[in-house]
Amino acid sequence: MSWRDDGVRSCEANMIAFQCPHCFTDLKAKDELAGKKIKCRSCGEAVRVNANPPPSEEDVAFATPRGARLPRRRKGAAKLPRAAKASSAGNLALALALKWGPFVAAAAVLIAMFVVASSNKPFRDIAMFVALAIGGLNWLVAYFWGIGIAARYDSMASVGYLIPRVGMRYITAHREHMGGPFRLLLIGLVFFAMMAVFGWIDHKQAGY
Repeated sequence: MSWRDDGVRSCEANMIAFQCPHCFTDLKAKDELAGKKIKCRSCGEAVRVNANPPPSEEDVAFATPRGARLPRRRKGAAKLPRAAKASSAGNLALALALKWGPFVAAAAVLIAMFVVASSNKPFRDIAMFVALAIGGLNWLVAYFWGIGIAARYDSMASVGYLIPRVGMRYITAHREHMGGPFRLLLIGLVFFAMMAVFGWIDHKQAGY
């Protein structure tokens, strides 16, 4: 180690570090200037060199009392309790059931209707009427449901209850909120498609 390094270290050891109370600039002064005033190099104000600066309010507020021990962190403290996990799993299952349950139910009904109606002419005639009724009901409910959702964001959408053309404009304008009505619309479309399939079966069996 050179004599220059020793000189720098000894010089730094004899310096007092403090802060200007006016501009908050970090300053340093020699030990012999303790208690005296010097001029801040940044703002030019007179600053007293304080060898032991008083603690700030934040340091006092957040300081740990002497002899006090910090509580130990419990293992697995961030883990959710079993009741919370069960509740979240139940909510997820309910959300999935509400989202995909209508599709599953509609698919089961359509498969049963198709299996029976493909070989039973009287039942096929009834199934065509039922498919038409269910499809139309789904579309009607989807439309009024969509109007109700659009009315939450624009009160003028209520005109759509009387004028379908106006209602469709508001439903289209708020299409990002129409997840439920859109699913009902798809289910109704599937029932209409099944009605068309039953008509095609009648046409083939009649020999046209």
